[in-house]
Amino acid sequence: MESNTNATAVDAEVPVHTTSGNGNSEIVSSDETPQPRRNRSNTIKVRVPKHKRNVIKRNWSQITFPLVEDMKLRARFYIKALYVELSVTPETPKVACLIKGAEFFKAFIYGFELKDALQLLYIDNTFLDSFRLPSVEMLNPESIYSSYAFLSSVGETKFIIERTTRSRIVLVEDTVYVIGSSKNIRRARRAVLNLLYME
Repeated sequence: MESNTNATAVDAEVPVHTTSGNGNSEIVSSDETPQPRRNRSNTIKVRVPKHKRNVIKRNWSQITFPLVEDMKLRARFYIKALYVELSVTPETPKVACLIKGAEFFKAFIYGFELKDALQLLYIDNTFLDSFRLPSVEMLNPESIYSSYAFLSSVGETKFIIERTTRSRIVLVEDTVYVIGSSKNIRRARRAVLNLLYME
């Protein structure tokens, strides 16, 4: 068992749950399910893919620190049910913090680096958006190869597009996720689609 002042990780075999020092960040390892809340608008559930479970556990303290300390949210990870529940507390300055917190958590799950996902919490007018890539039938093999290589690697082309559009991009299967302002998300989408349809 590992613990710090921000979160407590509990072995999956332990049939109890424990909380952090401030009680607002915990990993629940039992079969416990949350009690119904009167105001569901004050709670958001974020589904965690099974292959991301251990990643969330390992990084729990880092992920939840800004949520608990700055957004003043409560975070609970239900390991067996595979979802994270975020909810407001009496100290939460505004409900918008809950929405930002959920988008931040989703961004981390999709594969964005923590420092990039944090933009969703601290930079105004920054959003998480996504779009599907065109079907294979619409593209020629060279475009498919070069485009997927660009999106799934850390090559120079990706960095150039991210810098020029002031955005961050992650590819998950056939879906592209983008972090940025509304304008920059549109610019990044155009850049990616232009790459796909290049001759």
